[in-house]
Amino acid sequence: MHLGFYRMIELAYLRPEGATFIYSMSEHFYEGEDNEEQRAVWENWMRHFRIRFEKAHCSGHASREDLKEFIRKVKPDILIPVHTLDAEGFRDFHKDVRIPEKGKGMKI
Repeated sequence: MHLGFYRMIELAYLRPEGATFIYSMSEHFYEGEDNEEQRAVWENWMRHFRIRFEKAHCSGHASREDLKEFIRKVKPDILIPVHTLDAEGFRDFHKDVRIPEKGKGMKI
């Protein structure tokens, strides 16, 4: 799921104990003095819910091979591709791909 800083409160309702939070933005959005308060809030939420925190540098769109390697390393139970032109293509390298439909809810 996508969860930015201003939606972190949703964790209180989801209670995702044991989940992994993957922060995938350029480092300067997380590190540095300008972001100390936000970083402290994020880290507090992560500790509270025992969420593993992983940073993944991103500076653009990933190649098909990079995505394949990422999925192999993360080993998700299900895969929900978003922001892609080839959602169906993910079926080539994951057994449980669920493709969201615009305007429809999805039960996970």
